Amino acid sequence: MDLLIDQIYEAAVVPELWPKVLGAVADIADAAGGIMIGIRGDAFGWLCSAEIADEAAAYFGAGHQFVDDRTARLLRRGHPGFLV
Repeated sequence: MDLLIDQIYEAAVVPELWPKVLGAVADIADAAGGIMIGIRGDAFGWLCSAEIADEAAAYFGAGHQFVDDRTARLLRRGHPGFLV
């Protein structure tokens, strides 16, 4: 766990490391992958682990984040941290 924490801090400085970190978090959660969403004003961005890159690109590319109730509820929370 200490290694993962170190990797999170490192990814905060080197954003290219986030996909690997999100994959490690997903492994701990026994999830298919991990996604990080960032919002500032009207700007919306996302990163994901390699395991779900194609699916995430299709989801966000089609604009589903704006009509999917689960994602809308997640975004309304405005929580600045990890959520399940």
